[in-house]
Amino acid sequence: FGIVNYGKALILINRGDYSQAGFIIRKGSFDEMRRNGIEAFRHSIAQIAPHLRDRVDELQDWDQIKLLSVQINRLRRWYRPGLLCIGDAAHAMSPAGGVGINLAIQDAVAAAKLLARPLLERSVMLSDLAAVQRRREFPTRVTQRLQVNAHKGFDYAFRHSGPLKAPLPFKIAVGLPGTQRMLGYAVGIGVRPEHIAGRRPECRNRLQRIAVCAGVAAALTAGLVWLVKRRCSATSARA
Repeated sequence: FGIVNYGKALILINRGDYSQAGFIIRKGSFDEMRRNGIEAFRHSIAQIAPHLRDRVDELQDWDQIKLLSVQINRLRRWYRPGLLCIGDAAHAMSPAGGVGINLAIQDAVAAAKLLARPLLERSVMLSDLAAVQRRREFPTRVTQRLQVNAHKGFDYAFRHSGPLKAPLPFKIAVGLPGTQRMLGYAVGIGVRPEHIAGRRPECRNRLQRIAVCAGVAAALTAGLVWLVKRRCSATSARA
């Protein structure tokens, strides 16, 4: 789960036998954080997540903390004669949502379905490779757009050093029955899930996918409307 408050953002993941944490910072601010010292870093974590106050002392030096520079991009063309890029080789994802591995596996399943016969017949054409990109580029674009919007939300949080409250439109959208499940499906399963031939789950029908997309669109629209209103208010105040 994630915690956003006091101009900071912390992501906590329970891996079963261990826990993983990600402290999200502004791009280029890591050197300044190091200059402030490890004690200030521990205080930042304890401030945003008080339940970790008795754990932060385990961070003794910066060797225990690794910087992950995030990029969100993709190749214009995923293939060349004799080469097909999928997963991270075709599209770099943010850790937001933890969906990079999901997309990579779905790319692989789509490639297997589309290329198995041409490979067995030794007749792979560039058009076959292009078919894989056509199949997988749309879900990649949608997922990356969701991640970009998530990072814009972090940018807003970084500009406010005090306590934050979730915007009312977001609370309403998330509180609608089934919305959290739909969002979880869209993030965890994906916009265009891939299935092995003959193994498609019966419950994954078109109506369910439409409902998922509608729920995601509603939540995103509510959040964007709120952000636009806040920016307009800030602009009016400065004027």
